[in-house]
Amino acid sequence: MQLLIQLVSDSPVELNIGLLASYLIAVLLVKAGLLLTRGQPSSLLSWLILSLVLTLAQLVLQYWPLLSSLNRGFTLHAGLTAGALAIQWGGSMLAFYLHERSKDDSPLPGALLLGVSAMAMHLISIEALTIEYGQVMTADLLSDQLKVLAGGIGVATMLILSVCLLVYLTRRQLGQVDEQYRLLVESSLDMIAIVQKGRWVYINRSGLKLLEAEQASELLGAEVWPSLHSRHHHELSEQLGKGWPKPSAVPFEQEWISLKGKVLHTEVVINPIRTGGQSATQLIVRDITERKKNEELLISSEKLYVAGQLAAGIAHEIRNPLTSLKGFMQLISTGRGDPRRYQDIMHNELTRIESIVTELLMLSKPQLAELSYCDARQVLQDTLALLAPQANLYQIRMEVDYGEAPLWLRGVENQIKQVFINVLKNAIEAMPAGGSIRIRSLKTPTHVHIRIQDEGPGLTEEQLARLGQPFYTTKDRGTGLGLMVSFKIIDNHKGSIALSSKPGQGTTCDIGLPYAVEGEEGSSRFKPDKD
Repeated sequence: MQLLIQLVSDSPVELNIGLLASYLIAVLLVKAGLLLTRGQPSSLLSWLILSLVLTLAQLVLQYWPLLSSLNRGFTLHAGLTAGALAIQWGGSMLAFYLHERSKDDSPLPGALLLGVSAMAMHLISIEALTIEYGQVMTADLLSDQLKVLAGGIGVATMLILSVCLLVYLTRRQLGQVDEQYRLLVESSLDMIAIVQKGRWVYINRSGLKLLEAEQASELLGAEVWPSLHSRHHHELSEQLGKGWPKPSAVPFEQEWISLKGKVLHTEVVINPIRTGGQSATQLIVRDITERKKNEELLISSEKLYVAGQLAAGIAHEIRNPLTSLKGFMQLISTGRGDPRRYQDIMHNELTRIESIVTELLMLSKPQLAELSYCDARQVLQDTLALLAPQANLYQIRMEVDYGEAPLWLRGVENQIKQVFINVLKNAIEAMPAGGSIRIRSLKTPTHVHIRIQDEGPGLTEEQLARLGQPFYTTKDRGTGLGLMVSFKIIDNHKGSIALSSKPGQGTTCDIGLPYAVEGEEGSSRFKPDKD
């Protein structure tokens, strides 16, 4: 209407066709942009791209008519132009945000905001623009200007359609990938869940089945804690309270409780994620209840087997000296022979029975009373002094490297000494022809390591596997309880003991015990041996 009025009059025609173009492109962009984002996951990157494209297209349409031959020149106010672009870009971003957050999925708020921002950009751009016209509008000039405008609209439309097509194809591809991931998660045999602010926000079908929930609504939005055993609350709350928890490198065990009160043994892996622009925690939970039951059955069977072996060994080892004692008592009761002749033999047999009972008591009731700090070098030195006569008898040399730093341990010194005695005595008795026993000590920041290596005949893999079993021994006389007791003592001290051997290459025993840093406050009695 404004154009017709100006054509009838004799005054120069000043076309405000930019406003018309702005509304046209706004309608196209509202239709394209909002439809593309409808029902799709929130994406800040897509909002940025669409808002930028919309602003650039608006800019092209706004200033394209300046290329008309009617214009002699023009000037732009930089500040107002930048402000117009910022309003258009910010309004577009906010429009897409309102559309994504709309509960009723209505495009009206976003569309209105987008139209207002386009109008504001146009009005501010008019204030920022000063045009000097060189000719008076005629029908031919109007035709030329409309051609220029049509070209601008065509370029802008192609740009918009290209971007919309690109976004559509990208959305489609992302939708396919999202569907594949959804199928993988939903078909997983493990429970996969997302926890945010201590509440369930997602749980797959396996998780619902594991926690015995009929519908997802029974868990979604509810707190996690009722489903987790109370002993693990502090552990999980620490992870969730970190905001961005460190991923668990290996699975750790937790006990969960189903909605019907069933206790579930599980392995859990925790991963930090972001969903909806906020941090959350992904839980991957594997049900190991059946595996735990099988392990307990296996342990019970192993205990029964070991108990049977132990009972048979005790009966055999104690029955022999008891038979001897019974025979001697019968001889004495008949009055035949001098009783004093049998006293030493009877005493030895009773001592043997006593030693077996003592070692069995050590196994059943390990005494970890009166813990103290001791230097492993001093304990080892005392042990070597005790066994020196036996080593000399077998012509065995002890090559010892104590190291320079104290090897502080916290435990029962006599029990640790008993371990050294058992291992060194076995090494000495394995070398009747003499040789060398090499002893090396090493301290790490957390442990003390003692290595004892002999030059005996070595052991086969079968023999090595059976060492430590009750009453199994490779010696002519022995109960096999020495190593079993040693294993128990080291285990009670939170340490480790490992044996390695090959036939003809001797046997090596590696003993590891926790290093006691607190012992450094004391003083060691150890004094290096003089050469």
